[in-house]
Amino acid sequence: MREDDDWKLKSWLMQNNGTIVDHLMFQNIHGLVMCGTPAIEAAMAVESSEQVARWKARIKPGFFHHGAPEAFENAANKLIDLGLVIYDLESEPAFCWFVDWFKANADTPGDMHHHFKKAIVAAVLARAQAKSKVLITYMKRRVALLARTARQFDGKIYCRENEVGRVPKAFEGKPFVRPEYWLDNEFLLPTIHDIYGFTRLESLRLTRSERADLDAVIKMIESDAYQSLRNGYGYMAVGSGSARKCYSMGWSVHLPGWRTPPEEEECRECYIQRVELMAHFRVSRKCEWMQRSLRQLETYRTAEGTFLFPRYFLTEKRNGGYWVTGSLMGLEEDRRSSKVIEVESTYRMLNIWRLLGLYKPRTCAL
Repeated sequence: MREDDDWKLKSWLMQNNGTIVDHLMFQNIHGLVMCGTPAIEAAMAVESSEQVARWKARIKPGFFHHGAPEAFENAANKLIDLGLVIYDLESEPAFCWFVDWFKANADTPGDMHHHFKKAIVAAVLARAQAKSKVLITYMKRRVALLARTARQFDGKIYCRENEVGRVPKAFEGKPFVRPEYWLDNEFLLPTIHDIYGFTRLESLRLTRSERADLDAVIKMIESDAYQSLRNGYGYMAVGSGSARKCYSMGWSVHLPGWRTPPEEEECRECYIQRVELMAHFRVSRKCEWMQRSLRQLETYRTAEGTFLFPRYFLTEKRNGGYWVTGSLMGLEEDRRSSKVIEVESTYRMLNIWRLLGLYKPRTCAL
């Protein structure tokens, strides 16, 4: 990042941004104490916007996982993208239903779907900056569990055909994950939701052991062995005889642009989102994929020094789609003009720099 980039880009954004980016600039970029009048007014404008009201109304108690906008994983994460944090959401009864559910179930056993629901809710709470001891305990336990896998990971996670055993006809010939990656219905490989949850740990003071566990998991993800796995992992067969069940895994942490240019990848919609995610982790700063991504994003500079990403990197699917696959990347309400895409691109680039420690907000009060 050039030394004068931050001031020039901040100045340009202040002159061209919309309601959402205005608030996000105060929240993440300016480094201002949030008691200043402009910052308060920006936050209130977002809180009272039609877009926020619409996404709040979509949250439905008990509806955890789906590609529909009403699913908790999509609506809640979208609200956080728009600048809301746990204090803004705790007054919403539908959101609180999931908070209460997590507190009651964080350490309870259950089937695969039960554990997956916990990961989804934990990821949302982590992104919303929740400070719950229940959440932190859950995250640390999950990291420690995955670190065992990470320290001996060689990428050989799939069963040979003669090892799968009997499965329903619909699953014959499918890639099955070895049973040692499954413990008491809990998956021993990371999901994308796990990694969003772990961003909360990165901001805490961890013990040396906890830091080593977290770094081990992130290094595993940022390895050729992991990135060579099938997108979505494959399938898991649990139980035996008539009680045997087969599950589709999904939700692996693949990074677009690992081997081929991100524009050419099928999952290119989540490229910017995955760069933002991995930028949270200190150990990622030296990763070749991250350094290559920064060089790639520099190619989208405009003549004025701002950034203008391709629209497919900032997709907003009005009729639904999973938030974690980059289907809900829009910030401002009206995104028809290229100027709005330029504003969102430039803000996201500044935020990536901030997460990587390449840009430090100057703290002051208004």
